[in-house]
Amino acid sequence: MSVLPVDSQGFPIAPTVKAGAGSGSLSGMDKDMFLKLLMAQLQNQDPTSPMDDKDFMNQMAQYSSVEQMTNMASTLSSMQTSSSFSNGVALIGKQVEYSSTDGKNTYSGHVTSVAVNSNGVMLNLDSGESINVAQVETVK
Repeated sequence: MSVLPVDSQGFPIAPTVKAGAGSGSLSGMDKDMFLKLLMAQLQNQDPTSPMDDKDFMNQMAQYSSVEQMTNMASTLSSMQTSSSFSNGVALIGKQVEYSSTDGKNTYSGHVTSVAVNSNGVMLNLDSGESINVAQVETVK
């Protein structure tokens, strides 16, 4: 179990988050981290001066917003992959010109099939080569 640092009043100190940190999370802060912070705050609050109801409701609304944004980001990512896959399928049987991964050379080939893997949407060519759909420069 990780321990969160606390301030002089016993409240957890939120971690410093850099823009673009994390993979797929909202600037490195996900709903699990938010729940951990909320639980630490509730466990460490002063019993003689508990959290105001309004503050608690605001934090729950923030949690709900974080969860919804996480779900929306996941949905948008799936839609983007689906759209790229559809674009790749439309290229089957067509000749494409594509750039090398370093961008210095241009090659061409006929698209025979499309696949999705960890590198994204890949076009399989008649030459046996597999290229990312983003490498395509022209379609003939």
